[in-house]
Amino acid sequence: MRTLGGEQGTQETSESSSWDSVEQLTINLDLSTTPDQMVEIWKKNFDNGYLNSRHFRDYWKFKVPNIFSPGMNCDCLHIVFDEDEVKRVLLDPLEMFICGRDPKAVFKELSELDNPPALCGKVFRMGEPTYSCRDCGTDPTCVLCVDCFKRSAHKQHRYRLSMSVGGGYCDCGDPEAWKTEAFCENHAKGLAASEEGREKLMARMPPDVMGRTKIVFATVLKYAYQILTSELTMNLPQDLQVNFPGNEIAQLSLAEEEVYCTMLFNDETHTFEQVIDTLKRAIDCAQKEAVDFATIIDREGRCIVKCSNFATCNNVRLVIERQTSRQPTNQRPLKVVVMPAHVMAHQVGAMRLLNWLQQLLGCCEAFRILFSDIAMEASSKEMSVVEGILNCDTQLWKAARSVWHHLFISGLLMDFENKKRFAKIFTKYYNVMMKDFINDDHDHSYSISSLSVQLFTVPTISHHLISIDDVLAILLRFFTSECERRRNDEGKLSFERNNSALRRAMYVLYDLKYLLSSKPETWNEELRRGFLHGFDLLANLLGWMQGMDATKRQVGQHMEFEPEWEFAFNLHFKLAPVLSLIIDWCGTDKKVLTKVYRNILKKIGECLESEMKTPTKLCEVANHSVISIDYDVSYRPVSIHLPLSRIFAGLNLLLSKFGLDYYGFENISNKPNPVQIIEPVLRTQVMVAQVQAGMWRRNGYSLINQIYFYKNVKCRTEMFDRDITLLQVGASLIEPNEFLIHLLNKFDILGWTMKNYEKNIFHINEDEDTARQITILVEEFLNLIIQITGERHTPGVGEVTPEEQTMKEIIHQLCIEAMPHSALNKALPEDTSHETHIESVIDKIARFKKPIQGSAKGVYELKDEYFDQFDVFFYHYTREEMSRAEESQIKRRKVAGLELCCPPPPLPPFTQAFMPISNILQSDVMLYIFQTVFERTSNLRARTFSETQFHMVLHLIGYALWEEIRFLSRENSIGYHFTDRADKFDILPLMESLRGNSRIDNHKVLLDWTIRKYKEILVKRGTVSEPVSEKMFVDTEESKAEENEKKRRAKIAAARKAAIMAQMATAQKNFIMEHKAEFETSSEMKSAYGSLESVMDVTEDVSPVAYGPGQTAAIDTSKKLVCILCQEEQPVTGPGKGFVYGTFVQRSTVMCQNTTKLTETMDSMGKVLENSPFCINPDVLVAPFVSSCGHPMHASCWQSYLEGLIARERRRPRPRPSSSYDIDKSEFLCPLCQCLSNTVMPVLPGLNSFATKKTTVDEKADLSFEEWYEAITLVTKSLVWVEPEKSKENDDLVDIRKFDRDTICRLRKALIMIGRADVLCEYPKLSGDVSRVLVNQGADEMIKIFFQCVLTVGFDETINSDHPRLSMAICQAAAYTFLSTQNYLESEQKGLFELSSRQQDTLSSFARCLLCFPHALNEDELQAKILEDQFYGALETLFQAEKSKASPIDAVDPFSILVTLLVCSSVFSDSGRVRQRILTVMDLHLVRLAFAMQVIQSFLVVELPTADELMEEEGAKAYTPGQTILLELYEKVRGKECACSSSRFIEEIEKCCKPFLRCVALFGHFFCEVAAPPEMKDYGGDSIQSLLRYIGLESIEEIVQKEWFFSYAQRCLARRPTSECTLKYPLRGRTLIELPHDYSELINEVAQFTCPNSDGDESRTPTRCLLCGAMLCSQSYCCQVELQGVSVGACTNHAHYCGAGVGIFLRVRECKIMLLAGQSKGCYMPPPYLDKYGETDQGLRRGDPLHLCKASYNKWQRLWLSHSVQEHISHAMETSQSLLQTDWHHV
Repeated sequence: MRTLGGEQGTQETSESSSWDSVEQLTINLDLSTTPDQMVEIWKKNFDNGYLNSRHFRDYWKFKVPNIFSPGMNCDCLHIVFDEDEVKRVLLDPLEMFICGRDPKAVFKELSELDNPPALCGKVFRMGEPTYSCRDCGTDPTCVLCVDCFKRSAHKQHRYRLSMSVGGGYCDCGDPEAWKTEAFCENHAKGLAASEEGREKLMARMPPDVMGRTKIVFATVLKYAYQILTSELTMNLPQDLQVNFPGNEIAQLSLAEEEVYCTMLFNDETHTFEQVIDTLKRAIDCAQKEAVDFATIIDREGRCIVKCSNFATCNNVRLVIERQTSRQPTNQRPLKVVVMPAHVMAHQVGAMRLLNWLQQLLGCCEAFRILFSDIAMEASSKEMSVVEGILNCDTQLWKAARSVWHHLFISGLLMDFENKKRFAKIFTKYYNVMMKDFINDDHDHSYSISSLSVQLFTVPTISHHLISIDDVLAILLRFFTSECERRRNDEGKLSFERNNSALRRAMYVLYDLKYLLSSKPETWNEELRRGFLHGFDLLANLLGWMQGMDATKRQVGQHMEFEPEWEFAFNLHFKLAPVLSLIIDWCGTDKKVLTKVYRNILKKIGECLESEMKTPTKLCEVANHSVISIDYDVSYRPVSIHLPLSRIFAGLNLLLSKFGLDYYGFENISNKPNPVQIIEPVLRTQVMVAQVQAGMWRRNGYSLINQIYFYKNVKCRTEMFDRDITLLQVGASLIEPNEFLIHLLNKFDILGWTMKNYEKNIFHINEDEDTARQITILVEEFLNLIIQITGERHTPGVGEVTPEEQTMKEIIHQLCIEAMPHSALNKALPEDTSHETHIESVIDKIARFKKPIQGSAKGVYELKDEYFDQFDVFFYHYTREEMSRAEESQIKRRKVAGLELCCPPPPLPPFTQAFMPISNILQSDVMLYIFQTVFERTSNLRARTFSETQFHMVLHLIGYALWEEIRFLSRENSIGYHFTDRADKFDILPLMESLRGNSRIDNHKVLLDWTIRKYKEILVKRGTVSEPVSEKMFVDTEESKAEENEKKRRAKIAAARKAAIMAQMATAQKNFIMEHKAEFETSSEMKSAYGSLESVMDVTEDVSPVAYGPGQTAAIDTSKKLVCILCQEEQPVTGPGKGFVYGTFVQRSTVMCQNTTKLTETMDSMGKVLENSPFCINPDVLVAPFVSSCGHPMHASCWQSYLEGLIARERRRPRPRPSSSYDIDKSEFLCPLCQCLSNTVMPVLPGLNSFATKKTTVDEKADLSFEEWYEAITLVTKSLVWVEPEKSKENDDLVDIRKFDRDTICRLRKALIMIGRADVLCEYPKLSGDVSRVLVNQGADEMIKIFFQCVLTVGFDETINSDHPRLSMAICQAAAYTFLSTQNYLESEQKGLFELSSRQQDTLSSFARCLLCFPHALNEDELQAKILEDQFYGALETLFQAEKSKASPIDAVDPFSILVTLLVCSSVFSDSGRVRQRILTVMDLHLVRLAFAMQVIQSFLVVELPTADELMEEEGAKAYTPGQTILLELYEKVRGKECACSSSRFIEEIEKCCKPFLRCVALFGHFFCEVAAPPEMKDYGGDSIQSLLRYIGLESIEEIVQKEWFFSYAQRCLARRPTSECTLKYPLRGRTLIELPHDYSELINEVAQFTCPNSDGDESRTPTRCLLCGAMLCSQSYCCQVELQGVSVGACTNHAHYCGAGVGIFLRVRECKIMLLAGQSKGCYMPPPYLDKYGETDQGLRRGDPLHLCKASYNKWQRLWLSHSVQEHISHAMETSQSLLQTDWHHV
């Protein structure tokens, strides 16, 4: 190994020497020096007084490289360090040296000195839950950890739950973070200790421990700082270099050639895919390894990608840089550094020491004090460690940054004095940090500047920094310097589309908000000076923003390019809370308010200097003339951004508080007058009005979007609302007539006020567009007057409180409709603390209506007494909301019997400063406008009239009338004389003349209300006598006339209707007579086919039987179907085209009992049929499930539809994004209901369609069970196994197990031997050839398609026309479908035959396909042998013959065996014909034997108490003979005595057997087409007795007394394996896991979850499987695996094994359900957790406490058990409006 030295080493020498101020000592150390020896050396040097950092560094320079250096060509992904060695060699010596003896004992003693601590200070990990109290927190950033929250009083308050992004800490114990309850129960105990002071805390520590700790802390900090921030990556400081002369290098056991590392660093510009692709090329690694490298780089910030010699590592670096520099989306390549391995080792060692130091700081408060003193200690020549890190933060990678940040939090922020010192240093270097952050590309959370929230939100610290350190000026000076470069020639800000640097600089505005978040209670001169200095800079910034992004109306040609407008709104959005807080601060001190107000006036005057030369013109209206500013908005630029004007409006609301007003501010240069002040805002209002009139339509969407956000609830507080306030300020300062003329001039409707306007203008220019524009502008003008005079719920404008302002907003939202809490909260503006304060007033004005259904939302309904406050022209309404609100109130008033109008409500009075505004309504100009509107209302030729104008005028008159009523009710008031002034303009006569005018029918009731209110005032003034009687007479006469007119019109309409109906009846009779023959045929067919419900009913005196000789006749299920594609109607049984149902076949694990075996099963689905060919294994139930929507289509129509769908997909020019169906898997959507399907199932006629007549049973042909059992015994003994053979067509396909062949059917031969050869020969013949019927309707091909899909989808088998396992797959799918359906009905507590129409159609069609499928397949010798082999194999399994190779009873599901036997018994029918189920004696015997097996299985699983376990006797212990046999068998099988009663014993056995009987009954109903008993349609009607009676079986006790049962039981149990039974009866479907009631418990549990593939790193998206409870790391590269040749995420892979491709997951941190289906489909749905308002909170945006809703969770349970997850996903994807594509295979 070569010696490190040269110039770089020389440069480091002086730097290294500067760390030690004492004389350097020569220490002879090498690798053989033990830690204990080193500790003794340190102690000796310390005792002698010359210990310094060099002694530790000399030790580390040997040990650290030896521990952490990687080897040559090592596996860079799996570099593992010996943690025990690290602790023994590196950390333990330091602890031993500090303590001087046993470290554990010393640390325990030190921790007890301040135990418990007063401040929690727990540092949060990413994703850890935090709690903020909305009642007690000083701001939203004050949070508690879980432990402190549970032990505090805040859990009883209104709190908010959120997820930490990492880096913050718990504020429990910080009095400045909480208004009350600052301590939890635990930290309240440490309050007394915290008040003792630093000196007393330090005095408790032993002096020797303190001295040693100082040396260790200083050495570790300086070593870590020097190693981690050094830019010299190829060398180490001189004192850390290892130099050995001669052959001593060999003593280090190092390689002859030095090892180098290629280190790849993270950035935020290159994507994961780019990094992965680059690594695959640079180091020639596999995809999985490249993904792992990229994951580590993203998590840690860097990763070693190559360890080799320098040339190799440098070559890798060059490849990476060259590859990433070629990518067009990135301006610079990835950062790659080649460094010696020992340099990297020292960096790792420094990180470990910092982590150790952070843990040590949590031991006691004294350690933190020592740490802070050392870390912030600086000299004249050197910066402190803290200052160094603040300046070099961006040089570090992610992990190193996090270590330093957490160390500062733990060591500097836990003590107030330390925090204050750190805040001052932080402020000093703020500009440096922010510049580095802007030039960096990492997120703000990884920057040291993110610690500002921990410092600036502390009130005393923020006020101190503003007073002493001038922090406001520092922050604003930096931000304005960044903005100044973006000013245009006019001095205004102008932004381009790419403003990433300024976007990062806007984090300064967040820091400004933090500093101003706490208003000072008392002021001093330093605080005033610092605040005003900062405000001067802010005023400059607002001046640059005043008028920015000005827009000019586009005339003639449409705007070619949309201008950039979003950045200006983003700037406003972040600056708005700062402006609000500035205003709040000004409201607490008169001196500050005075100086700020003067400053703003001066700034406004400066901005208006350029407009001083704007021309003016003389305007005259109603004999009032005004010189107004001539500025045409339709041709001159106008801006929405007017922050100076708006902050001026906010400050005006504070003047009256201190007895100030506008006119009291003199001696201001260029002081603008009120007209000039309102001019910019007025221009904006006119522009909005013109946009509404359609005059700016050529300006594109940018202006529309700006206006939308201008009035949006997120921005309107500091934009639209302030503009209205400023106009109110102007209205209070300007004479009313003059003010109105200025508005008319600006709206450019002065000409409209002329009496001859219509005559002189429009007879010359017939421009309809101009008339429409003028009409709308007048409406907007009147609407603005309504807003100025009627909006009084702003504190300072009207005599209202903030609570009343909030109430006003809520009232008007609830007048639209009843609203849920979240929607109502979203409609209200938030304050600077993100609070709407809805909870403080909502219960007073509204009542909460709880949701009726579990998934519904609770809504708030307004209380009746508050509807009178409804104002239809509420200024926060959009046009749509205004219309909806008015319609809603009209309906409500109609129901309540009130007048059908919405009169203006009484308004609160103006404050003294704004009192002059009310005079606008009684001004001459305003009354003249009222007169003009009324006159043009009566003029039918007026083209600029609209009902809205009339409505608004009545509304304004209503305001004026209420104002006059208020003044009349006061004593000694100045008075309000609207009615007197209105008489001069004949307002009342004009209104009375408009009664009955057809143009205003919609507002006639409001007109009557206005006239009546007007006359009431006249009566109160004594101007007229009481007009009530006259009015009542007029109203009565008018109402009578209207009522008579209505009656007359109703009579005419009734007569006309009667005549039309008579005419239609005559035409109908004639049509029936002409087509009499057709109607008779139709009636006959209707009576012949009937309905499905009627055929399922049975008579009360006949109990139906499904199996055996007593089988009830099959029901007639014939019906007509209509093709949903061609709409052609035809019967199923008749000739013609065959029908099919769209069907979905899916693999299912719903009934799986042993989830531990699913992985093995899903990996080898092809072996499922091989291992269990004749039945389903009940232990691992994975099988196909069949469902259908039940909408019929002709087979030919469906084929045409599918072909068209495929052709359309092939014509698509580019691949389609995630779709609701996959055409490559033959998936399609039902054309009618859009239900997902992947095959079709033919609709076949019933059994009666093939029978010529109803046959009866011949008693001689009956075969007793004993005879049949004897025959079966002979059959099973004759079976000889033949080894399976390879298929000739596919070598990998193993054929089913075969038996040797015989020329005579074994069953027939056995019956001959027992003398009953006549049985099989007596089956009656059926008329018609089944094969011919199937071929005629095309059903044979459809059956093949259906069953081949079952095999392909269910068992991953390739399709073969004569597949040897086809019949196996069909039988297992049938058994599983019926089994799952029965389970679903039971879980939903429905009757056995309480089926939906979809379930009926599915099961009925499936059963008929089972009956006919042998005849639809190729009837060759191979298929006959396959069916015969399957029948005998299933029979042998059911019979459990001795020495057979059949599955033992533990691995057998009796129902699936029974289905196989019933389906495959067709081998005994005549070729081409279906045997009639009515006379199948053998079916009942098969059912009986299967039931016997089920009874025996119940012995293996049922748990009954023994004598010792039974505390009390449950009942009489009298056993019947049958019960006694059962008891003996149970005790023999289980090996223990049963002591329970006979009733309990039988009940438990029946409980185990009942699901089997339900399945058999359900299958018999559809397979044999026997009507269902009526009692079984209701839940609970399927008793054991009813089931046995319907099936045709005797009771359990009768069966077990038969001689054959005991021998059969012994044979079954003898073949049972010795291991304990794993069966679980009764078989139940897998249910979703239990979830905790409180969502916070789930979050706390997830907080401890770490990514299994990232060395303990936090999982970014932890996701819980609701099927099995597994926790997964979702949507992360680190946990991707390869599945079926595709790289998939953890959830996709888990769903493949857990749910056969279907998954139901809960994304905990995002609080939403994720459904998956395969690799390409999925959707997000609302979670089952609701807040107290019955609403979900996806993403935890609101943070309200959430609790589990059982009804909502049961919906997902039902979705899973009904196999509807994939259908639900398909519907969700089909209706999704999202434009973003989700890569579902990566989740």
